[in-house]
Amino acid sequence: MKSIRSLALAAIVAISAGSVASAQFDPGLGTASLKINGTLPAVSDPINQTVAVGTTWTIAIEDPSNIGSGFILLAGTSLSAGAYPALPWGGGVDIPTPTIPMDGIGYSVSTFDTLAVMPFAMTLPLPGPACTDVTGPAVQAICLDATNGPFFLRNTQAGQPVRPVAALQTLSAGNIGDDAFVQVALNCPAKFCGVNYTQMFVGSNGQISFTAGSTDFSPTTGEFANGFRATGTTLAPGVAAMWGDYARSTTLTDTITVAQDTVTGNVTVSYLNQFHWSSSTAAGSWSVTFDSAADTVHFDHTAYLNAAAADGIRIFGVTDGLATGTNTVSAIAALPGGPGYTTTAAPESICESVAAATAPSTPTSHFIHTGAAAGDFVWTVVWP
Repeated sequence: MKSIRSLALAAIVAISAGSVASAQFDPGLGTASLKINGTLPAVSDPINQTVAVGTTWTIAIEDPSNIGSGFILLAGTSLSAGAYPALPWGGGVDIPTPTIPMDGIGYSVSTFDTLAVMPFAMTLPLPGPACTDVTGPAVQAICLDATNGPFFLRNTQAGQPVRPVAALQTLSAGNIGDDAFVQVALNCPAKFCGVNYTQMFVGSNGQISFTAGSTDFSPTTGEFANGFRATGTTLAPGVAAMWGDYARSTTLTDTITVAQDTVTGNVTVSYLNQFHWSSSTAAGSWSVTFDSAADTVHFDHTAYLNAAAADGIRIFGVTDGLATGTNTVSAIAALPGGPGYTTTAAPESICESVAAATAPSTPTSHFIHTGAAAGDFVWTVVWP
């Protein structure tokens, strides 16, 4: 076996020389692997070899056939399939002009070289401004492999951590269930009554809340005003998108999506192809958009389908989540003064109770926070 230094020299010379790029990533043959958050990049994203992560990411390099062997960690700003193809020991490097932050083979000198021994794992931050797509460093490793002579080196797959926020998050029956909720982390904060929330609890029965989830499937105006609960003494602000009892089944086409818009900063929760539980009839679709710039909650019930008598009432509106405030229950289109109704006694929860076999009084409505302070629950309501 060649000396460790000569092996490393061969690796660096080959990478520095470069070559004409091909359109194929190194598949990472052999038993050496590089994983990001426990996932091989080619499994997570076969096209671009990225792995979606949160505010941190974990890189792991291992080879069960060469435990205790060293590796060279390559890093760069981007991935390019076949940036340096056809290395002498096979495969190629997929990072243009890589740097070497860690060298456990012995060619270069770094503060972290002593860590570059397999198995290796390190968790790193992935910082970046809210509501923007964030891309971390591209990484790949060249590992010592006693089985791959005469150079005794092996490349791992290359990969790159990303934090995308523009893509839809779809909550199917398989991951939210009936009479349940899911906590959704938001990189684009949802602004509600002047407060930016970095998480929301999305309920399968049409509730969207910010401090705790709700499984309640029997809507009442009293529970609505108290944060979708019969009792409680702490603020539990939220929105009833169209609160009621709905069926969730993997055999149905119903889905709930959460979309974060990196351009506008808006967050939209959409209930699509829903089904009324008791009557087993179609409930249609509806959505709520949290408008960051206008500090407004937009309701769209254009495609909602009326409940049957067996289903009871449905409720939509905004709540401060504490029943000690003002609770206004009214058809939105019949609020005093018409479009432009404004809170006179804050904090105010406002909702419409939609009777069975009845459509909402207006297909769209807009609840604008017009108070002087965040969280004061002063609203101006407009509708067509």
